[in-house]
Amino acid sequence: MGVWDWNLATGDMFISPNLKALLGYEDAEIQNHIEAWGQHVLPEDVASVMYEANACIAGDQKEYHVEHRMNHKNGGVRWFLARGGVERDATGRAIRFIGTDTDITAMKMIEEKMRQAQKMESIGRLAGGVAHEFNNILAVILGNAELAMDDLAEWNPARKHLEEIHEVGLRGADVVRQLLSYAQKSPYAKREINIRDTVNEALTLIQTTIPENIEMGRVIRCEEEMILGNSNEIKQIFVNLCSNAVHAIEEKAGIIEVRLETLTLDHSAAATYEGLKDGPYAKLTVIDSGKGVDPAIVDRIFEPYFTTKEVDQGLGMGLAVVSGLVKKHDGAVTYVGDVGKGSKLEVLFPIIGRSESTNV
Repeated sequence: MGVWDWNLATGDMFISPNLKALLGYEDAEIQNHIEAWGQHVLPEDVASVMYEANACIAGDQKEYHVEHRMNHKNGGVRWFLARGGVERDATGRAIRFIGTDTDITAMKMIEEKMRQAQKMESIGRLAGGVAHEFNNILAVILGNAELAMDDLAEWNPARKHLEEIHEVGLRGADVVRQLLSYAQKSPYAKREINIRDTVNEALTLIQTTIPENIEMGRVIRCEEEMILGNSNEIKQIFVNLCSNAVHAIEEKAGIIEVRLETLTLDHSAAATYEGLKDGPYAKLTVIDSGKGVDPAIVDRIFEPYFTTKEVDQGLGMGLAVVSGLVKKHDGAVTYVGDVGKGSKLEVLFPIIGRSESTNV
C-alpha cells in the first residue's frame, strides 16, 4: 500500500516512495505532480478513474473508491484499489484530495482463476451431457448402417454411401470420446504406472508420425518413479501435446523436445498451481520451435472448441482434453512461451513412490 496527497490548487502531489516502488520506480524517477502520476494509469482506465475522482471532488459522492490498472516499470500491469477523500475549506471548496493505493494484483489473479474454474466446470458438465445424448444417436446410426451394409451386395451403389455414413459416424464417436475425457466422465481403472516407461512407449508411437521437417529430441531423467493413473490416458496427453507442437511448427524446419524429470514443490511453489499440494512430481515438458501463442488468447487455449486452426485442421479439443485428463490424474498443466519464440507446455503428475525393481 502507498499514500498520496494531491493539492487541487497547484496540481502538486505527494506520492509516497513506497507507492512508487510498487510500480518498480525509485522515488526520484516519478515527479510529484498529478500529470506525472496519471501517465502511469492504463489508458483504458483513465476515464473511470477521472469520473470517480471528479464525482468525489464535486461532492456528488462522499468517498473515492475505484479499481484500476497501472503500468509497471518492467512492462507489466498491476491492479490497484484506490480509496480517498476530499478536504474542503470554510467555503466548501475542495482543496486537497488524500488517499491510498493498494496493490490488489494477486487478488485479481485469484478472482480470474476462480471465474475460469467455474466456467470450465460448467462447460465440462455441458460437454458430458451432450456427449451422452450424442452417443445414443451415434449408436443407432452406426448400428443401422452396419446392418444395411450386411444386406447389400458389394456391387450395389448404395453400399458406398452407407460406408461413408459409417466412416463419419466413427469420427463422431471419436469426438464423443474426447468430450467424455474432457468432462471427466470416462471411467478408468487407476493403478500404479512407471511414468518413464509410459512416456517412452508414447514416444515410440509418435515418432512414426512426426513429419520429416521436424527433429525430435528427448531428455528422460526419470527412472523408477511411479504415478497413479491410466497409461493409455497418459499416452493420449502426450500425443495431444506433440500434435499441438507439430501444428505450431507447420511446414518449416523445426524442433520438438520432450523432457521428463522429477520436481519437488514446497508449499509456496505448489500454491502457484491450481489444486496441487507440496511434494514430489514428475514433470513432462513438450517444447516446440513454432510460432508461440498470442498473449491475448493464451488464457483460452485449454477451452474446448477454442482453436486458431483452420476449419479442416482440427476441432480445438486437443488441449482441452489434455486439461481434463491431467486433472483426472490430480496434476496440473501450464503454458509458457512468447510469440515467435516457440511454446512450452508443462504437465505435473504427483509421484506416489518408486518401483521395487532395481538396476543391476
